[in-house]
Amino acid sequence: MTGPMSPKEIMKFKAELTPEFVYQAINELIAETINPQGTASFFFRAAVTQISEAMDSVDEFKSLDFGERKRVIEERGWLNVENAYRAKGWEVRTDRTDDTGAGFFVFTPR
Repeated sequence: MTGPMSPKEIMKFKAELTPEFVYQAINELIAETINPQGTASFFFRAAVTQISEAMDSVDEFKSLDFGERKRVIEERGWLNVENAYRAKGWEVRTDRTDDTGAGFFVFTPR
């Protein structure tokens, strides 16, 4: 697409730019932490660790250590997946109070 995009188009484009392995890592964490009521929650640091492990299978990132991978994840906004999951029927809450990785995701079915 050329020319300016609407906010809705940008959010869709952002979701498309996020690598599939990021969604796979988040999906695994949702599946691992979901309770009988259908709510899943986990810390950002767990998501960063899971995504970093998934990066092992991508040549571009194989040689990076965990700190470098964490920087890539943050710089590319790969934890900003809320809108993509909302579009799939999840209510997503986050707490991004600090940069220590102590923030968290809560996924609840709508």
